[in-house]
Amino acid sequence: MNKLIGLFTGILLLSFSQLQAQEYTKIFSDSDLETIRSYEDSVDVLSGLMLHDTSETSRFLSCKYMIKHLVHALKVDNSFQYKFPQFERISVQYPEDSSFRIFTWQLYVNENEYRYYGAIQMNSEKLKLLPLSDRSESIPNPDMTLTTNAEWFGAIYYNIKQVDSEKFGRYYLLFGYDANDFFYSSKVN
Repeated sequence: MNKLIGLFTGILLLSFSQLQAQEYTKIFSDSDLETIRSYEDSVDVLSGLMLHDTSETSRFLSCKYMIKHLVHALKVDNSFQYKFPQFERISVQYPEDSSFRIFTWQLYVNENEYRYYGAIQMNSEKLKLLPLSDRSESIPNPDMTLTTNAEWFGAIYYNIKQVDSEKFGRYYLLFGYDANDFFYSSKVN
């Protein structure tokens, strides 16, 4: 019975990946799809090094190069349509209206500190990207502060809730996790 379930699951996954590949061939040229997947592979490897390399210098260099590779991937026309299924250590979240997506990740600095990075990509054919600069330590009352992308309260976002209000229009609630340091962590919303 377990073999039958395993076989069925394998067939389902293979079918899903073929459907996804067919979807991408309608959006991307072969060379663009190859380019974006190549960058995706590089970003995935570098994101692992950012968290697990034993050298702090290597972790920072991995982060620097990971950002460059991610930006190159996002510069491919229609990159918003690519879901980056291989990303394991980078959170990619979309609101219900898919008007943008947010990438967030963390850099392990040392046993007492994590640093957060992120970017917001707008849903457009050509790249519109807002880098997020973590300024968590300089925001006095984060619960009561409106910030910009240049003064972002860094976190790994795991959910976005779209809210449509007659009074305020459309806005988004982002839910995230900030490991902050070894002895303290917080939920961000």
